[in-house]
Amino acid sequence: MKIAASSAILALLLTATTGTAKTVRSTIHIDRPSADATISYQMQEGQNEMVGPMIAQGLEHTLIAHRDNLDYGRILLGFNIPNKVDDPRDIMRCILRVPKPRRSPKQNYELIAYGASSNWNEATVTAASRVVTSRRLGSTMVQKDHSPGDIDVTEACREAMERKFSVMLDSSGPLVVFDSRNSNKHRRFKLEINYSRWKD
Repeated sequence: MKIAASSAILALLLTATTGTAKTVRSTIHIDRPSADATISYQMQEGQNEMVGPMIAQGLEHTLIAHRDNLDYGRILLGFNIPNKVDDPRDIMRCILRVPKPRRSPKQNYELIAYGASSNWNEATVTAASRVVTSRRLGSTMVQKDHSPGDIDVTEACREAMERKFSVMLDSSGPLVVFDSRNSNKHRRFKLEINYSRWKD
């Protein structure tokens, strides 16, 4: 009887302490990256200008991804986790919304996302900055004349250091051009975060 009474008292104390608090799901929409840039690898010449590892392209109005035998370009995207998310580990799903390109190839292609280090500055980042890429996060197959789909980047969101994370985006080959966050267009890369939080 004493044991049963003690258990009942403990249950009452726990109820009084926790009240009606419960876990709820919330969604945040981020309408542009906090930083973005095109990273060009290997020197190339065209239209009387050189674009190579030492030339920063982070403040341009476009982002370019392509790959061929001589050179290639990658898109670097940086995002901040909003303070509404108490802990990045509370994130249940994080989706990169890939916009309609400004210019797309007349053939099928794939966009591949990799996790990347966040120790870079939009105004100065180049291939020489040695931005480290990690595991493949996901990809989307794009059919000719169709808009790209979404890419799940949950792993990168949940592991955000100092509430920052980055994604490096590659094209399987053909040149793809997107509007950057510095353009005045609305077709920018966006992020949707689904997370859990306590609610009284």
